Amino acid sequence: MNAGLNDESNLSVTCQIDSAGVLVYSDRQDLALVQSLATREVTFKNWRTFDEKSYRFSFFTTRLTNDENIFNDTLRAEARVSNLMDDFEAGFGKWTSTTGWGLLQGRAHTGKFNMDDSPQGVYDNNVNSAVVYNFSFDLSRLNAVHLVFWSSYNFQSNDLGYVEASADGGNTWAQLGEGFTGRRLTWRQDLRSLTQFCGPGFSEVRIRFRLVTDASGTAPGWSVDDIEIHPTEVPTAVAEQPSQGLPTEYALLGNYPNPFNPETTIEYQLPRPGRVQVAIYNLAGQLIRTLFDAQQPAGRFKLNWEGKDDFGNSVASGEYLYQLHAGDFSMTKKMILVR
Repeated sequence: MNAGLNDESNLSVTCQIDSAGVLVYSDRQDLALVQSLATREVTFKNWRTFDEKSYRFSFFTTRLTNDENIFNDTLRAEARVSNLMDDFEAGFGKWTSTTGWGLLQGRAHTGKFNMDDSPQGVYDNNVNSAVVYNFSFDLSRLNAVHLVFWSSYNFQSNDLGYVEASADGGNTWAQLGEGFTGRRLTWRQDLRSLTQFCGPGFSEVRIRFRLVTDASGTAPGWSVDDIEIHPTEVPTAVAEQPSQGLPTEYALLGNYPNPFNPETTIEYQLPRPGRVQVAIYNLAGQLIRTLFDAQQPAGRFKLNWEGKDDFGNSVASGEYLYQLHAGDFSMTKKMILVR
């Protein structure tokens, strides 16, 4: 809005986005005329990010000739980008089910609410019950994606829960990984790869959870909470080494070989379970690749990095930083990629 007393001509409006002081986006749009007390809508070019961090947005005008108050020329806002699809604390509005799925209160993984196939108590015999996420994902420019969620379940024998994806608006669905069956009464994090739905043509990918039962009896069913989606392949961290016992302290043990080409292995250890992130940065502090970002038990682990960024592009030769975050612990080390 031109809040001044004079018309303004040939001015520009700029949007800039930065994270931790690093500029990640900038776009300028020119306006021929904004009359006094008039409002003009400005559309900037699209910006997308898959980095779970905080960003600062700045909007400012330049080339003003009759500026009466420079202090209102810049607007700023902050937002945190999250990989969280839903934690169900704001209700069930992101999902559609005509066959029983809904909110369950008092037994959630976090907060007060989770999604459940039979919040009224137990599921019925001979049901084919699905709940569909209302929003689609454009995975056409990604090389790898994985879905992360927490779940617990109590199924009768032969009853199954499936995670499925569709690339044609829900006309056909493909199963992601193995189905869930039997009993697991404690919350545990599960992962499913969506990489088969990445690349050209996969611009409207849908997600659903589905329960299929027979006539052998009923049970409490399947609870799901804290669903996330990440633009990386399903993490392949090597499991603990029980023969050596559990570690007594956090450590980022190093990478080998170093220097390396085409890939290197990163080792680290955790004395207790918790949320873990292992990421690659360039020397300017810009995120290159998130190798792992999920809950993990205590133990010793290995991750491979093949010298590519989050979009599957090979990065240039040079020095890179790799960083481990686990609880209050953080450590960074340097490695060298030689093409």
